[in-house]
Amino acid sequence: MKKLIQLVLAATLVVAGGVAFKSTGSAEAAGGPVPKTVYTVTKKSTNTKYTNYASLIGKCYSDRNGMTCSVSVGITVTNTIQVAFSLKNDWVAGQLGYTWAKSTTTTLSCSYTMPANRTLVVYPTGTRRVYDITESRWSPAGIQKTTKSGLSSFHSDRGIHCSVRYGKV
Repeated sequence: MKKLIQLVLAATLVVAGGVAFKSTGSAEAAGGPVPKTVYTVTKKSTNTKYTNYASLIGKCYSDRNGMTCSVSVGITVTNTIQVAFSLKNDWVAGQLGYTWAKSTTTTLSCSYTMPANRTLVVYPTGTRRVYDITESRWSPAGIQKTTKSGLSSFHSDRGIHCSVRYGKV
């Protein structure tokens, strides 16, 4: 009966409470222990009012005083997530508390009366999460832990941030 339980465990993947268990080996006929790998996502910070300056999604340049710059366009904002250890985006996103979607569609609209030599720039807003993923491997030799630190994700709230910058951007 003990060997049967080990064989069942070797083929099981359990995901619960921020931890994924995955078998990395098969049960030996001699009844040896089954090595396992456990993944843990640890949230470090969450900023729900984050402006993603890495993703410029619209701009308008004013070459003269008094020019009205407007940005109003339907676009697709790409959400980002960093993963490690070949884990899936949707699993990591679930551990961080949201549903993974590669992109989201939004309509942008902002308008300013500009001074000369300025650019109206538009960036997406949303939630940025910083987290670590730890892989723990169990084997007869002991537990080996590897941590990927400072991973981040951006999840759009379909909002925008408009600002005016000096010069051409």
